[in-house]
Amino acid sequence: MKLFQSIFLIAGLLIPLAAQAKEDKVDATKAAYARMKERFKDVDQLKLSKLAGENNQGLLAARGELTDKQKTVIESENKDRTIIYEAFAKKFDVPVKQVALSRAAKIHKIAKAGTWIQNRDGTWVKKK
Repeated sequence: MKLFQSIFLIAGLLIPLAAQAKEDKVDATKAAYARMKERFKDVDQLKLSKLAGENNQGLLAARGELTDKQKTVIESENKDRTIIYEAFAKKFDVPVKQVALSRAAKIHKIAKAGTWIQNRDGTWVKKK
């Protein structure tokens, strides 16, 4: 009897924790989207000025000498993209790398002309 009570007690404690963890993940993903939206102009400016480009892993990459602020923009953008890629990977039960590669292909298609794009083989070209 004590075993069953212990199991129910543990389950009673773990189920709300699991629900909270799932809610926290959703909140983290929403927050990542919000931060990305806030920094969109800065990211776009880095790409238009040719100081950053879109790599073949779905991340932003430095393509020139950057200020500390610009480096922080790239690091923050990549951190948030990774949060989102991880959420999609979990949701669709696929590897994070697969999500990132898929997103890289999409980003390359929609990138503005003149944006630095890294091909699958690692070479960089300006999108035409």
